[in-house]
Amino acid sequence: MSYIKRGREDVEKVFIDTIGGKGKMHITQFMGKDAALPQVDGFPDDFDSSLHFLHELILEPGTEIGEHTHEGSEEIYFMVEGTGEMTVDGEVVEMKEGDAVLAKNNATHSFVVTSETPVKLFVVEAGV
Repeated sequence: MSYIKRGREDVEKVFIDTIGGKGKMHITQFMGKDAALPQVDGFPDDFDSSLHFLHELILEPGTEIGEHTHEGSEEIYFMVEGTGEMTVDGEVVEMKEGDAVLAKNNATHSFVVTSETPVKLFVVEAGV
């Protein structure tokens, strides 16, 4: 098959603690396998490329993802709803709907929800 299509009813959803932060993350794993989520089987055979995963991340107001670093991969965070502050290597980046931030290989990064409504992000990770 030359394409893969999945919707919310086809994929696993998890509700887990944030990485070194405050609150919980609602994650819907649309494609690929996320090594940081061993409790999600995912779809490890999806990609022939260096892509690792595509997931939807929903964070409630007040949620914080703690500072962490990915060695050997890069992540793109695309803001669908809400506002937040992403800090990458000490530089604070304000995010609103329609913004994308790239955390390059070995970049230390964190995220804080600043809106009074939930934040929805799409996150894509690829290996380097």
